[in-house]
Amino acid sequence: MLQRRISSDVDAFLKEPSSAYISLYTNDVETYRTSYINPLILLFENAILFIAALAYLFVISWLLALVVLSFSIAILFLPMFFGKPIAREQKEYSTLQGEFLGKLKDLFLFFPIIKTAGAEKEESHRFQKENRAFEGERERYQNLGSLSYAVNSVFASFAQIGMMALGAYLVIKGQLTIGLLIAATQLSNSITNPLSLIVNCLSQIAGSKAIRAKLNAELALSPREKPYSLKTPLQTIVFKDVNFAYGSKKVLQGFSHEFKRGSKTLIVGPSGAGKSTLLKLALGFYGDYQGQILLNDFEVKDIDSSLYSDLAYVPQETMIFDDTLRYNITLGREYSEETIQQAISASDLTSVIAALPLGLDSLVGENGGSLSGGQRQRIGLARALVTGKGVLLLDEATSALDLAASTQVHAAILKSDRTVIEVSHKISPEEAAPFDSVIDFGKLS
Repeated sequence: MLQRRISSDVDAFLKEPSSAYISLYTNDVETYRTSYINPLILLFENAILFIAALAYLFVISWLLALVVLSFSIAILFLPMFFGKPIAREQKEYSTLQGEFLGKLKDLFLFFPIIKTAGAEKEESHRFQKENRAFEGERERYQNLGSLSYAVNSVFASFAQIGMMALGAYLVIKGQLTIGLLIAATQLSNSITNPLSLIVNCLSQIAGSKAIRAKLNAELALSPREKPYSLKTPLQTIVFKDVNFAYGSKKVLQGFSHEFKRGSKTLIVGPSGAGKSTLLKLALGFYGDYQGQILLNDFEVKDIDSSLYSDLAYVPQETMIFDDTLRYNITLGREYSEETIQQAISASDLTSVIAALPLGLDSLVGENGGSLSGGQRQRIGLARALVTGKGVLLLDEATSALDLAASTQVHAAILKSDRTVIEVSHKISPEEAAPFDSVIDFGKLS
């Protein structure tokens, strides 16, 4: 299932918050096991016990067996009453669980910000509000399940009482011996207990419909079939009259430009002008644009996974894995030591690595907690450079570096024959000088 999700398009992935995926792959998978797989196994086990006990009861008294069978058929309709409400509550519970995990993630991830801003009380209140909603829904869901089980047990008890009452009547009439009645009574537990569990399992299985639908949708996930593959290095990236908006907010309007192989382009402008969006559109992150975005004359939304065969991207915020520095540069892929060292040198990481106790094999902590912002950006640059791809898309990739370090990194990157498209809301004349052209989004807007 995870493999299918990882293979999906970025555009499709970004439609849901990360907390929804975390909830799906942890809580929903566990709910699927406890509310569908386990009840399904119990259903078969108890169905066998019930059928065997009922068959033996037919041997003792077909009349008693018919009474139990009649009650059983009536009881089996109970899941029809509880299945839909349980499914509805389970779906709502799953949704609130995802939202709760999102708030919990924010609380721990942004703890230093909350603490230094003195916002502990407000964040605690926000968390408690989310927690109350989540706990309330969990209680409703669990109470409904308990009610279903209680009703099932009561009706199963009625079947047992009815059988015993009829058995006593048959003894009085001389149609059944006391010994057989005792045997039937002892056997009744082997009928009513499995019956109660069967009905409860059916209610749980019916109630798990929403969760099963979510997981089945995830299992059925497959990348959209795309007709084109990039079989040669990228020669051109062309925007033709491109319009794009986030909801009602227009970001790009009629943008046109051709980025040629080997060109070095700097895009500047104020925050919110659409600079970062331009890179993400070139990467196929958003498919709902108007106009044309052509890579080697192919529409970007129609190119398969080969889209990234020659594109390397450094986002504004460098994501750091809780692993070694080597892994954070290579992401587990095999590169020669020479290639790794070249990327390290070009991104000005040499002195950083030399200061670490285990060098490249040093652990960097959760989200690079032991690293500065500039060091994290250098790792992001090295991660892109080590791939050897021919097109670099840089989004504020040196914003945390001082002028000397940024100038040095730019000199290393821009002297190569790579195509470089860099966006920045502020850059010094020294850093801008090596670029072939500058596009000012401030003037475009």
